[in-house]
Amino acid sequence: MFEDLVGEPDQNHTPDCAYKCGFDCYNLCLGLCYKIIAILCTWCIGMCFGCAYAYTTFCHIWAIIPCFKLCDICIGHAKRCLTIYFDCFCTPCCTALGSFFSQIKVTQNAA
Repeated sequence: MFEDLVGEPDQNHTPDCAYKCGFDCYNLCLGLCYKIIAILCTWCIGMCFGCAYAYTTFCHIWAIIPCFKLCDICIGHAKRCLTIYFDCFCTPCCTALGSFFSQIKVTQNAA
């Protein structure tokens, strides 16, 4: 806002006609420059963002999602193999060691 840019102290005030002229020039230039820049740049910016979003969409549809699905399929088989391995070999060993060490009693002597 024009009032935010031009902050006059309470002791000094510009004559109303000069202030109104400055206010009108500010708004005219602001509106005119914005419209000119928008007309000149929006098609370029729109094209850039359109290409960026198209590239992102293409990568997700044709590369990232299929890669995730492939990893899910491969990791699913690896998980199944590891589960069988741990259930067959590691779980019995850990259960036996847990039973063995559960019988140990620790006492503390006060010296």
